[in-house]
Parts: sequence; structure tokens; C-alpha cells
Amino acid sequence: ATNWLALKWIFEPVNPTKIGPFILQGKFLRRQKEVAKEFSDFFANNVLTSERLWNSILNDPSTKPSFDMLFTRNLKKFAYGLSGGLMCLPGASLFKSVASKAIEKLPNHLHALHPYVDKTLGLQQTLRSQMELMTS
Repeated sequence: ATNWLALKWIFEPVNPTKIGPFILQGKFLRRQKEVAKEFSDFFANNVLTSERLWNSILNDPSTKPSFDMLFTRNLKKFAYGLSGGLMCLPGASLFKSVASKAIEKLPNHLHALHPYVDKTLGLQQTLRSQMELMTS
């Protein structure tokens, strides 16, 4: 019952309702811009950061195999381009070994990318602007 009451207080009434000298409106809607700013700041700086994304991509069992395969495939394309289109490329096992070593060393170099990725994603601004647009 307490949770239900709290949710009602946060979100209802949706539209400002005058009762005597008081105007009632759900706390979230009344402070929507402020909440949007705080939420987007917290989420972009603590939850969905470049560092956390890369950590998930490189270590999570549900994403690592796909990333490894994608990296290896693109390494082959890159090597083929460097060879001028000649078909004199090393065997698949060597590509797999080289890709594996590169992926192993990748976390040591990602720190240079984090500021760029965070800025390019623009998550903080996107979240904020979309939350400010939310309507009842």
C-alpha cells in the first residue's frame, strides 16, 4: 500500500489541479526538467559509460563471442586491403591467433578512447532532452 501511495504521489495528478488555495500535480511532472537533468547526469556518468560498455563487450559471455568474431572478420578485410587484393594471406588459424592477441591487449589501450566515445554517444543530452519531452 505504501508503494502504491508513493507512485500516486509522484505521478498524479498529471495536470495541475486546484483545490482551494493549493495546486496539486504529481511531483515528477512538476519537476520534470530538474529530474531529467539529474537522471541523465547520473545515468550517463555512472551507468552507461564508455568504460562500462567496453568492459561488457570484452568480458560478458553474451557479447564477447560476437565481438571476437566481428573483430577477426574485420582484421581479415583490413589485411586483404593492405595486400592490394592479392590472395596471398596467411591461413585462418594465424588470423584467429593474431586477432586473439589484439583483443587481449585492447583493454590496455581503450582508456584513450573513453572521452571520445562518451562525447560521441551524447547519451547525457539525448536522455535529458527526451525525458523533458515526456508527456502524460
